[in-house]
Amino acid sequence: MARTHDHQNALKLGASLSALCMALVACASYEGSEKLHPFGPAEDGGTDFGGTGSGIAGVGGGGTGSVAGESGGPASGAGGASGGIGGTGPLATGGSTGSGGSMSNGGAGGVSTGGSAGTSGTGGTAGTVSAGGAGGAGGAGGSGAVELLLSKGKPASADSEETAKGNLAALGNDGSATTRWCAADGAGGHYWQVDLGKSYTLSKLQISWEKALVYQFKVEGSPDGSTWSGLLDQTQSTDSTANQTFPLPAAPSARWVRITTTTLPNVSTWASFFEFEVFGH
Repeated sequence: MARTHDHQNALKLGASLSALCMALVACASYEGSEKLHPFGPAEDGGTDFGGTGSGIAGVGGGGTGSVAGESGGPASGAGGASGGIGGTGPLATGGSTGSGGSMSNGGAGGVSTGGSAGTSGTGGTAGTVSAGGAGGAGGAGGSGAVELLLSKGKPASADSEETAKGNLAALGNDGSATTRWCAADGAGGHYWQVDLGKSYTLSKLQISWEKALVYQFKVEGSPDGSTWSGLLDQTQSTDSTANQTFPLPAAPSARWVRITTTTLPNVSTWASFFEFEVFGH
């Protein structure tokens, strides 16, 4: 019985030593874990950056067995418990991604409208149109002189008249389209003339021949009825129309106007016209 009691006491002592060894090994494992993880203990989850920390498995030494008794105690105590696994620390979560600010829409620019186009002037040269402004008014056009029929009813004479038929010089400018002047024969070189009463600036001549044939002639002007200068040369005319008009762009001045037939259409056609008209102002 004494042996049995001693053997039980030895087993209790071995168990106590084994438990003590396991506690010491656990403490050593804990301290080793702190040294190997300077940023925090294993159960804290490792570093501040949220990494996964793990504890170092502690290796416990076997408890010392009791002196072998009669039955012989175990040669060694149970191995120390494995070190605890370090706790996994929570991963550090980054902050929420900030939302971009609302994009501001640019204000719509106002469209600049140009001013009204200028109105061209009337009656003269149009004013220059300024940018967006009103155009300048043109100057008033100059008033031209009124063109007058100067020869109607004025004193007329001729070197030859067909008196037998009453075709006298005065009928060559009486304003009638049915009466006429005619020379006394079919010879060339006969003339008819009119006195306007005073000198005028001449602008145009009109002749209504008796027949629609080619009459060749010349027209002269004079300030006194003695000295003559050429106003119109149709001595090479080929115009066979009865009514002919001749502008005088040189605007000559004369009181007396004379027409001389130089060549007649044929021997049976004499120098003859219904009206000879002088225009001017």
